[in-house]
Amino acid sequence: MSDWREELLYTMDDTYGCCFKRIVFRSIAKNDHEHCSICMSKISDSGEKIDKEGYYCAKTGDWICSTCMNDFYIRFDWKIEV
Repeated sequence: MSDWREELLYTMDDTYGCCFKRIVFRSIAKNDHEHCSICMSKISDSGEKIDKEGYYCAKTGDWICSTCMNDFYIRFDWKIEV
């Protein structure tokens, strides 16, 4: 079975070896949500059935949802800041 996300992974090449920090998303006036840079799932502190936290990379500005982080952290050698 093919994973549709595979076709989008080329956009993540600049994140190879990067450090991500797990963050609970907090809305601000200019921004009430983010999207996972791979699968585009919504990360927000409002709404049901939405990820309330994700992984943020300060170097690239990418947000990654928990599912994509679990599925691809080895492939991209991502580090998780504690």
